[in-house]
Amino acid sequence: MRFLLAGLILGLLGGCAHRAPMPEFAGSHEVIVRQPGSANAGSITEVQQQLGLNRSVMELGMEEKQFDSCSVPVKDGMGKCGPRYMAVLNFQIVCRDSEGTVSEVVTNFRPLVSDHIEYQLAGGRGVLKTDSNGYSQLLMIGSVPLRGHQLILTIGNQDLGKQLSEITRLVVPNYWCR
Repeated sequence: MRFLLAGLILGLLGGCAHRAPMPEFAGSHEVIVRQPGSANAGSITEVQQQLGLNRSVMELGMEEKQFDSCSVPVKDGMGKCGPRYMAVLNFQIVCRDSEGTVSEVVTNFRPLVSDHIEYQLAGGRGVLKTDSNGYSQLLMIGSVPLRGHQLILTIGNQDLGKQLSEITRLVVPNYWCR
């Protein structure tokens, strides 16, 4: 199965000042990923609005809808349209006040604030960032359902992988926030 990650542009709130080109697929099993507020997130944000997938970044989790790309501005590399899947993933990354395995319930958390968190998704790689409260949002369009894909996050030499549908609040050890 071939996947192409067309890009990931970051920023959490707001839109772009100019109209970006429409998302385009080059093959049959590709995923386009954007983060709102970027220069080329405009058209994918328009699709998000048309599908009623506007969500506050604090509404954690993933929501996905199937749509007919013939009625919205999404086409493949041959100019063809058809069934597509749009997903919005909102998540928060926080560091607990401990390292390693803990036997007590952890109650002290602080947000992971970073403008350089590497990710892997659907065979592609990129960099994402979180806001001052550790929140991030990804907008994704694919030609297959996205729910089963795994997102892998890397900071330094630390990795964390989870299925998109399982991601809400990610609690990581204290050393991730250093």
